[in-house]
Amino acid sequence: VKSRAKPRRVEERTVLVIQDGERVAIRKRAPKGLLAGLYELPNTKQHLSSQEVLELVKNMGLVPLHIQSLGEAKHIFSHVEWRMLGYQIRIQQLEKTRQGNMIFTDSEEVQNKYAIPSAFDAFTGYLKGGDGAK
Repeated sequence: VKSRAKPRRVEERTVLVIQDGERVAIRKRAPKGLLAGLYELPNTKQHLSSQEVLELVKNMGLVPLHIQSLGEAKHIFSHVEWRMLGYQIRIQQLEKTRQGNMIFTDSEEVQNKYAIPSAFDAFTGYLKGGDGAK
């Protein structure tokens, strides 16, 4: 007799598309766990309001100029479901080098050099052109 599958764990996340014109912020995930070692858009493990996102970005040492909600998205893994809110944040200027675990690179290089997992597909379309078009 096959045992019942455990219910999926639901995680709320806020995904940030941080840009200063052509450059975008990405980071490398931890070496262990879900999507280990891959690159991702910065995100937090909770839903944040736009005001909380602005505070978070300021705490990163960046100067936000404009914030726009990108809506909601969901991604289902075999054992985890991510319910995501997205925000596009235009900032004054990204650093040209790494800041902590963040990498600041142009949007074309993100698509060619850094593989972003499909879990972020709802938001990676905003990396180029700014309107969600991939």
